Amino acid sequence: MRVLTIQNVSGDTVLHIAADKAQSDIVKHILDLVPADELFKLISIQNENKETTVHQAFNQDKTMETAKLFIDCLPAADYLKLLSMQNCYGETIAHVAACINGPIQQWIFYLVQDQEGNTVIQFATSLGHTDIVKCVIDSVPSADLWKLLSIQNQQDETTLHISVNSNNMETLPCLVESVETTELHTLLLTQDIYGDTAIHSVAYGGHVDMLDKLSLQQK
Repeated sequence: MRVLTIQNVSGDTVLHIAADKAQSDIVKHILDLVPADELFKLISIQNENKETTVHQAFNQDKTMETAKLFIDCLPAADYLKLLSMQNCYGETIAHVAACINGPIQQWIFYLVQDQEGNTVIQFATSLGHTDIVKCVIDSVPSADLWKLLSIQNQQDETTLHISVNSNNMETLPCLVESVETTELHTLLLTQDIYGDTAIHSVAYGGHVDMLDKLSLQQK
């Protein structure tokens, strides 16, 4: 529907305006009208401040009802792309969410999982997007970060497993240094569906640097 992509002098689409006014009923109605394969294109349109509709929703709707509508309708891959988009101040939606008091920091990263059960941080780790991984780590309260990193996908892999299996030496230190030693120890004991821990995966790949990094943290 071309009319929904038309932008006014401020660069706002109808969806931007509805999100800015926290008109969740209108947002839901529009999202229901748009074919699934066209949703990301519409939602990711940026206005003159380079804000997407989701930036607008997070900024204006303190109940998060409107923002949740956007996140619910997107697959993890599209949500990951949306998460990397910055406004004119260099803020992603995660940065905006981090400024909000309430439970938003928890569910923004827990909620979206792809068909393989990967959360946003797992998906970002698998693709080597260290900047997004850092953004997630910085945005989630420490008490909730452990719960997020311990989530297992359909292969029972944690984010730590995925980092090792992806041979991602930039992301691994971010993950290791973000949790307490006891929590890291628990992550290292976690097994995937094959019974392998992250250390097993290190051995399979012959990743000496990774083994050194993980071993140093256990001393």
